[in-house]
Amino acid sequence: MAGACDVGLVIDEIGQIDERELGAALYMAANGVGKQRMRADATLREAYTWRLLVLSSGEDPIEAKLHQDKKRNVRAGQLARMLDVPVSRDNGAFGDDLTDFDGGAFAAECMRAAASAYGMAWAGICAEIVHNLAHARRECSEGRSAQRRRRLHWQDRVTA
Repeated sequence: MAGACDVGLVIDEIGQIDERELGAALYMAANGVGKQRMRADATLREAYTWRLLVLSSGEDPIEAKLHQDKKRNVRAGQLARMLDVPVSRDNGAFGDDLTDFDGGAFAAECMRAAASAYGMAWAGICAEIVHNLAHARRECSEGRSAQRRRRLHWQDRVTA
């Protein structure tokens, strides 16, 4: 997950995961930090960290999947870490009242919008960085320093 930092992680086919593993995976994904490990010399290795939004595109609600594990209770923390967005069984996120809905026109508009906006945010970000290179370098340096301070503070709490 550290490789997916600052992006969305879309999970499909949630029904394929073992319900016992799903709860632990929800906590790990939402907590943003991997397991702490030791090096061969018994010093702490830096833990992987990440920030991401997890979205399930599966058919089964998370709560229903977690309830399949009869040996464990579903915890509120698990449900708070991945929200279920209710959708209509027949019409998905579009709801049940589709009297004036033209599926073909909607699909054509989605294709037009995707073709006209593809990659635009990244191009703008790159142009801004190049235009303000000194500022970007300073921001990156300050961000790395702040992350190091947070990491050291966390490691001090763990080893205390």
